[in-house]
Amino acid sequence: MIGKRRSHLELAAVLNMGFARNHKEDLNKGSGGRKKKTRIYVAGYDDLRKVDTFSGTPNRDCFLLTLLYVATRGFEVELVDIKNAFLQSPDDHIERVGVRIPKSIPTMPAQKPSFLTEYSDAEWGEIRKEAERVVPGQIYELSNALYGTPAAPALWEKELRRGQEELGFVPVEQSIAVRREVEDEPAQDVQATHVNDIFGAGERTEEAFDVLGERFKIGSRTKVNVGSKAKYIGMDMYRPDAHTFELTSKSYLEGIDVDAIPGKLKKSLSEKYVAPAEEQDMDMSQQGVYQEVNGVLGWAVHLNWRRALWFSLLSKATTKPTARHLSAVKTAIHGLKTHREPLVLHGLKGRELHLAGCSDAMWNRPKYEGRQGDIMMLNDESWDLERDGPKNVIS
Repeated sequence: MIGKRRSHLELAAVLNMGFARNHKEDLNKGSGGRKKKTRIYVAGYDDLRKVDTFSGTPNRDCFLLTLLYVATRGFEVELVDIKNAFLQSPDDHIERVGVRIPKSIPTMPAQKPSFLTEYSDAEWGEIRKEAERVVPGQIYELSNALYGTPAAPALWEKELRRGQEELGFVPVEQSIAVRREVEDEPAQDVQATHVNDIFGAGERTEEAFDVLGERFKIGSRTKVNVGSKAKYIGMDMYRPDAHTFELTSKSYLEGIDVDAIPGKLKKSLSEKYVAPAEEQDMDMSQQGVYQEVNGVLGWAVHLNWRRALWFSLLSKATTKPTARHLSAVKTAIHGLKTHREPLVLHGLKGRELHLAGCSDAMWNRPKYEGRQGDIMMLNDESWDLERDGPKNVIS
């Protein structure tokens, strides 16, 4: 990460280094468990190089389609967290930047502290040896990406893609890659990536992660077997059988304190609460908090398409908020916390398939829930639309 000592005249920019202390969720400590985490970063706004900074994440619907394929094939699933992903990404730009080591950086102890159980004594010795060559207050070339540098996410994405391509994976969508044994045949393995969290499924997914583990430092690996539960990118995932996934936003919703949201909690939502604002009702002092809580609502409904209409309509008030709209958002979030409904994905059974289409379907005025636009559904013969209307199910 820290390269050779340099003069500022040899570099495109010199970035000041610092560190931040915060907390990270620790599932080993149970629900709500946290552990301390310290992260080194740089003042990246001083890096004025013209570099690629784009790094995408999987489109929600594309990821759900991936899950549907996994359910259909009954693949094994494993979730992997790459440790310090950005720090494992070489900065290969022609123009180089450097970092100024803080003068206040502490001296590393000769003996490994007892709480650093993740490092062996030999590893600690190598770390201390590397630290001894770094002089506080001096400038060093940055050889790898670092938190805060504008190009860090893009560099990590490039490095991960190299590793996946060596395994035979080919990108088919933003941050989704598949591996086929035979061209034009169904994929045997699939990986979806959200920054440093990788969802892997397939016939040889464990082997694929074993090989990636030789290239990158892996923090954790979690298998999602039948009957097990797991979390991935804000979703609570339950797999009752090999061909079914149930997804909820339970953990995310539990972390929302509805009482802390300004506004009056209504018993229910009606059309008048989400109607456009009249000029005399607008309260621009509420705009900041309204945009924040409406964003929370947007994430809360992302697995519940029947109630996504709330977010769609209430988003129109972000530039013209009123107390009425703020109360509506609060009520909508409370309703989602109270009445939880999983999104169920059933694998296709391989029998005769039916393509069903509908426009502006599922509109229920008393409950004010619905779906906007057109939707196409590919179903097997067990899903009879004439007998049973659409529910929060994808199959």
